[in-house]
Amino acid sequence: MLSACSGALALLGAVLLEGRRSMSLSPPAPSPTPDLKTTCEDRTKEYEVNLNVADFTDRMAAIADFRAKLEELEDSKNFSWFKHKGAAGRDTTQFAGYLDLSDGDLLSSLNIRYRRVLAGKDVNKSDFAVKYKEATPFYPNLKPMTASAEWEDAYKCKVEDNFKYFLCPHKACFPAGNCDTPCPELGPPGFGLEFQEQAPKIKGDPDERFSNEFTSVEQFQTVSDITQFFPNVADYWQLGDPSTALSVSKRQYRWIHDNIKMEFDDVKVECGFALWYTSLEDLNAGTVAPERGFWSFSFDADPTKEAQAKELLEWVATMIPSVLLGPALMATSDGGGGGHHRHQGKGSKGSGKW
Repeated sequence: MLSACSGALALLGAVLLEGRRSMSLSPPAPSPTPDLKTTCEDRTKEYEVNLNVADFTDRMAAIADFRAKLEELEDSKNFSWFKHKGAAGRDTTQFAGYLDLSDGDLLSSLNIRYRRVLAGKDVNKSDFAVKYKEATPFYPNLKPMTASAEWEDAYKCKVEDNFKYFLCPHKACFPAGNCDTPCPELGPPGFGLEFQEQAPKIKGDPDERFSNEFTSVEQFQTVSDITQFFPNVADYWQLGDPSTALSVSKRQYRWIHDNIKMEFDDVKVECGFALWYTSLEDLNAGTVAPERGFWSFSFDADPTKEAQAKELLEWVATMIPSVLLGPALMATSDGGGGGHHRHQGKGSKGSGKW
């Protein structure tokens, strides 16, 4: 009896020992990835028209013509709720550099942009943004683009609906631009959503940490330079390991003329013009047609103002001659801008939009 018990105990001991060995050889269970919740505190609407860039070789004259049309609209009382304030706007010069992977495929899904103010208000103010767009609304299903703990105090995010007046509002605009080709078989030109955009950024005012540490787009060399700000972006979009190289795929020099006041039922709405140039020399000359141009206004989501904004945008797109319907392209030598351009009478100048 004692012998049988001893044998059983020995067998039990062997089983337990083997179990401990098996446990020691098994890989540890993976640690759960922390749930980094993405939040976007701003929910905005932007309304925009393309400008015929050939009209903007004398940009201040073109802007004056455009604003004169807004004055005419106010004087007409067609929109009793609309006012355009005549005070002068404000000029700012910005640099924007866009980053891409070596295969050039990144910009098809994300816009990764470094921006810095070169002249005007808030010189040296800078930001680093990762912009994701879809042709149809996806909010509130946000993508994982949360700031790292080190930079969360400099984090800001918005989800914005971008609206335009299209030649074909019946087709999706993003990313192929199908809305820019007339489609009379489907219906007339009209108002529509270009895309919805989730746009988190790390920002710094003049003399704040980000603006002091990051003064050039060339400082962003690898994927690790993105994940230091947004740790989830590389894995989610499969950008590669931290050492994967980045390159500067596009450089823009932007002349902004904004701080132009309008009112919708006595509520202030700001609008402005943005002209994009391929070099700082062309921007500073002020006599070269920009690469692209826009007039726009935006505000926090508000159903009443949104209905009024649609009316205003449709009027601007169809009544101001320097508005370009179609893709915003560089002007050609014959003055064309690649879209449908409404010309004014002989001797008159076009206006513009941002």
